[in-house]
Amino acid sequence: MLRGVKKKAVFVACSLLIGWSSNAAATFVDVSGVFHFRGLASANTAGLLPGATQQIGAVSVVPSGFPETLGGARAPGSTCMDPSCLDAPLLFSPRPGGQQDTYRGVVDYDASRTGSWGLFFLNGGDLSGPFQTPSIDGVAEMPFATDVSVSGTGTSPTIEWTIPEDVIAGRGLNVDYVNIAVRDLLADRMGGPTAPVIFNGGALDPSTTSFTIPEGVLDPDGYYSIQLSLNDTRDGTGRLSQIQSSSTGLFNFKPSVTDMTGGAEVIIPIVDPGSGNPYFQFETQVTAGDIVFIDPLIAIGYDYVIGAGDPFFNSVVLPEVGDNLFELWLWDGIEYVLTDILTAGVEYAFAAGGVDRFRILGIEALAALDPNDAAAFVTGLTFTDDGRFTGTMTPITEFVPEPASIALLTLGLAGVGFQRRKQIKAA
Repeated sequence: MLRGVKKKAVFVACSLLIGWSSNAAATFVDVSGVFHFRGLASANTAGLLPGATQQIGAVSVVPSGFPETLGGARAPGSTCMDPSCLDAPLLFSPRPGGQQDTYRGVVDYDASRTGSWGLFFLNGGDLSGPFQTPSIDGVAEMPFATDVSVSGTGTSPTIEWTIPEDVIAGRGLNVDYVNIAVRDLLADRMGGPTAPVIFNGGALDPSTTSFTIPEGVLDPDGYYSIQLSLNDTRDGTGRLSQIQSSSTGLFNFKPSVTDMTGGAEVIIPIVDPGSGNPYFQFETQVTAGDIVFIDPLIAIGYDYVIGAGDPFFNSVVLPEVGDNLFELWLWDGIEYVLTDILTAGVEYAFAAGGVDRFRILGIEALAALDPNDAAAFVTGLTFTDDGRFTGTMTPITEFVPEPASIALLTLGLAGVGFQRRKQIKAA
């Protein structure tokens, strides 16, 4: 089936194909570089559809551009020539820094539809095609790069990774080229689902396991996803039209994270947004006694807010964490204002009538509190009246590298560290 939101796109594209005016100037379309490959994308917050896919399209379609030229793909085995029964739209997808006439479609991987797809393009009243793609029958899934890390200080960090060669060879694949790109997670997505690519390193030699981001690409306060793709091609080249299996792992980081370690290597995670239960996933080799720095979100404070109609907060008791001193911030109707310093274990009573919200700050970063662990900062609360509490406890987070040697070694030096997160809800 089609990937997620693409279903609506199919309907729109096919409707446009059917209803395209025959009065428009018609041009037969010139197509080259048709492709069809097995794809795998990691979980991510960059807006790319995760999971196993088939990617279908053409590198060059001339004339190109929406709505002048529309495209669609017919699944293997179908002989239908009517645009209404095409199985996937081919969307105009100019590649940043590359080919500007590319059309691409993405569907869920289906072992029964790995044969040759037929591509059709409509310009004016003229339908061109089918242009037959290669088959990917029997092609295995490419695994992700592992041990992905960032090192160096400033805005020109070095990204390093490991290619799992034994796993790849065991699947009958090769890595013929590597691609590294940077997506800006804070940039305006211009109404689309994906974070924009702000840098593309192009096709790198398969022996490449590190890359230094040039100066001028990153903002020191930015938040980015490194996109690492491993590609197996039919002819050993770095051409999109020859890819038969590709994996794309996306790993989030901030340039400033290495400033906190003096430039030492920090393992960066794949971030899985989940369904309201995000977690960070690491995969890296560890050695007994060595410190491993990982780059998670950590909680430096919490916001407490009652639900509609709830009784107000009457008092609070905070747990022992770090130096056991915390900042209390109260809402003045416009913003939070620093009001007092609280001590762990000592009940603090709010003014008569209570408060409907408050903020606690001052949790040391070195405490490395998991922002998605409801037991990480167990808080005692009293209320002004009887009733039901339906409010929330929301972590305030920042990115800080955390020495994880103890946590990872406790996992038995398995070589794979996973830090799972649970959604915080006050009870």
